[in-house]
Amino acid sequence: MPNAGRVATARRALVIALGLGVLADLLLRDDPWGLGLGVWMVVFAVALPVTMRPSGQRLDGEGRLWLTTAVLFGALLSWRDSALLHVFNVLAMLAALVLLSIRLARYPAASLGTAR
Repeated sequence: MPNAGRVATARRALVIALGLGVLADLLLRDDPWGLGLGVWMVVFAVALPVTMRPSGQRLDGEGRLWLTTAVLFGALLSWRDSALLHVFNVLAMLAALVLLSIRLARYPAASLGTAR
């Protein structure tokens, strides 16, 4: 079977995605996300390279930086109980994840400002 490697990679990604989804449901069900989002982001940060490994992709320096930034802002959500800080932490975490996804897609633009 010529596509056996791709099928195994897809199965691994599916199992990891299901695990992350179940964990997110358990950790983020209650209203104040706090520590739950930080724990989920750490698990996501460990699961991402495991998912990428079979395809031969690796996180380079900039990718690691964006992933670390997203984990940091996810963990900072449990530091203070301020609604405004929660909003900014979630927005900063989502922005870091968007920039990580652009980096992982190997978008040909040199920077976000020159991207169309």
